[in-house]
Amino acid sequence: MSGQKAFFTSVLAEYVEKLRYEDISEHAVDVAKKCILDGYGNMAYGRYCEMQDQMLKYFSAINAAPASEDTVSLVGTDSIKGCKEAVVFVHTMMARCADFDDGYRHAMGHPGSFLVPLALSLAQLHKRNGKEVITALVAAYDVYARLGESINPYMYRERGFDATGVCGAVASAAMATKMAGAPARVIKDAMGLASLNTGGLIEYQNDGSSGKYFCGGWGALSGLRAATLAANGFSGPDAALEGKKGFFQGFTGTSGHLDTTGVVQDLGRDFKITRIYFKRL
Repeated sequence: MSGQKAFFTSVLAEYVEKLRYEDISEHAVDVAKKCILDGYGNMAYGRYCEMQDQMLKYFSAINAAPASEDTVSLVGTDSIKGCKEAVVFVHTMMARCADFDDGYRHAMGHPGSFLVPLALSLAQLHKRNGKEVITALVAAYDVYARLGESINPYMYRERGFDATGVCGAVASAAMATKMAGAPARVIKDAMGLASLNTGGLIEYQNDGSSGKYFCGGWGALSGLRAATLAANGFSGPDAALEGKKGFFQGFTGTSGHLDTTGVVQDLGRDFKITRIYFKRL
């Protein structure tokens, strides 16, 4: 309708679709490269850490047997391959093992622990080059950070939700559809569908149990599945984020704090990936 304000998912989807490598600032490209190196380094550590036997056993348990052209290699070897869902989930576990994954303070989470493994796996699947991976990564970090900024720190501190999984599902849907070359309509539907099936609680912090390693992976799988659903004609709500029964109202802190002014502000100019921090020894 003429004059009607566009829904957030539509604006974000158009941004994700249209973003090109040439549009990204040199600084943002440089940070994206560091995120990839940092994420891959964490994955490589996780591949050979003390939990490797558990993770490989789990990988074998969940790995389907798809057609050969749909398989992705597990990090550290070309001989172990699997379906993208199994590889992505185990890679996100590996990326969290060292607790050295990158972070975004204002979103209270660690996007590199799932977006980098997802990007690298999908690059194999879709045969994407380095510039295409960087472009998708910058776009997905933007989606993650902007959603996280709107609802945190209150969602995290007051309600115990982990933004790595909550915002990660929507960002992963953006990543998966961008890497697949989907149009804005499909990207919008994928993000909308992902927003309906997202979550992650931080009770694991109180006893040191294993939940920490899975939040990003669950978000990545939700995004992947939403992207596949959208590509096959399923639709997501237009007002998935700002609707009365949508994402923002569901994850607003108990104090009622919510600030959505930055969700689409300066898209394509203010690349949130430039605010990522790295953990150094």
